[in-house]
Amino acid sequence: MPELPELEVIKKILSREIIGKEIEVPVFAKPYILKGIFPGYEKSFPSRIEKIGRRGKFLLFQLKSSILIVIHLMKSGRIRIVPEKGKIDKFTACYARLNDGRQLDIVEYGKEKMAKIYFVRDTVNIPGFNNLGIDPFDPSFTEEYLKTQLFKERKKLKIFLKDQRKIAGIGNAYADEILWDAKLSPFKSSDLLSDSEIKNLFNSIIEVLRNSIKEIEKAAKGIFFKKEPRNFMKVHNKKGEPCRRCGSKIEWVYSKKNTIYYCPHCQTEGKVFKDRRLSKFLK
Repeated sequence: MPELPELEVIKKILSREIIGKEIEVPVFAKPYILKGIFPGYEKSFPSRIEKIGRRGKFLLFQLKSSILIVIHLMKSGRIRIVPEKGKIDKFTACYARLNDGRQLDIVEYGKEKMAKIYFVRDTVNIPGFNNLGIDPFDPSFTEEYLKTQLFKERKKLKIFLKDQRKIAGIGNAYADEILWDAKLSPFKSSDLLSDSEIKNLFNSIIEVLRNSIKEIEKAAKGIFFKKEPRNFMKVHNKKGEPCRRCGSKIEWVYSKKNTIYYCPHCQTEGKVFKDRRLSKFLK
């Protein structure tokens, strides 16, 4: 699933490619992707694309006609720009023609049908949008804010970092990377962190996300990607490989929704946790 770093790079590519272009009425090849709309929205097209934004894992297209197109790519959704109008394939869920002859596509490669698009005038009725936490790059994201959120309730650190109500934009992959960088156990309770551990976590959140954006930009070379370019990652999806910091074997706790990758030597004082299917550590 694209997370904050990938979406930030996608936002930059979109800003360069389509801001200032006029977009025609979108066509929904797969109607399931449309989750919110207002009557008569089609009368607002064609309209000039004024701004591309990001809020957590949502992408926002601000149009001159005051329409806001909000997209959540979820696990398998992707964006692409094709050079010719009308070129669609079995993955195309929604497409819209641009006044320069190109076409903006929203595609979904998986079978889950989870990607979402909203055509709205404001974000009031978009599920999960208005209770998002602070973006890590927002000036109001501070150590003090992080400390307050950590102590509000008892949560395992991996779960805490993925909670979009606490911090917007971090998902499964980057939570692993951040905790590895901070040398913190993903299983540790959020309300038990010391001041020095909170400082390390705060710094790792900012540093890992910023460095990841740079790495993705280098790999993408200004082109939309089908698969997230994550070869630079240190621990996520590295089960059985040597830790880049200490050489110990990377372990995991498997779960369909929350697989955790960690270094026992660097993060859990040498303790190897049992598979979640056989354990109650994360329940």
